[in-house]
Amino acid sequence: METHKIIINTCYGSFNISYPAIELYYKRKYNQKLYFYKRANYSEDYERCESNVAEMCFFKDQGDTLNKWDINFDYFVTTCDFERTDPVLIEVVEELGKEANGLYANLSVVTIKGNKYRIEVDDGRESIVTPDTIKWDIIKD
Repeated sequence: METHKIIINTCYGSFNISYPAIELYYKRKYNQKLYFYKRANYSEDYERCESNVAEMCFFKDQGDTLNKWDINFDYFVTTCDFERTDPVLIEVVEELGKEANGLYANLSVVTIKGNKYRIEVDDGRESIVTPDTIKWDIIKD
């Protein structure tokens, strides 16, 4: 039977990829540079920064300084909207290990048999259910 890999979050929190992992993913998948920003000294402005200290990420340059009222969310990259079975993302998560974890996440790559699965979530903590792992209740006549 064919096997497939899926990324899940194994701790309470949420499925979330770190900005360094997103940066590596976009570089490998799309050959695209990303632009990272963090809050500048408790003001309403954000300044360009490195991915490992970023609070926001865009796939289009927003300039050296960005006011929170001028943020163009058309170019915003979220940390949680990724395809869990994307081979490039799986490669990045396996390569970076814990550095791929976003805020309140502990990512793990799980291998399943077959191609049918469901992700069950308990307060952000995820597990995989496949047809082989379902315990069926049987009605007795």
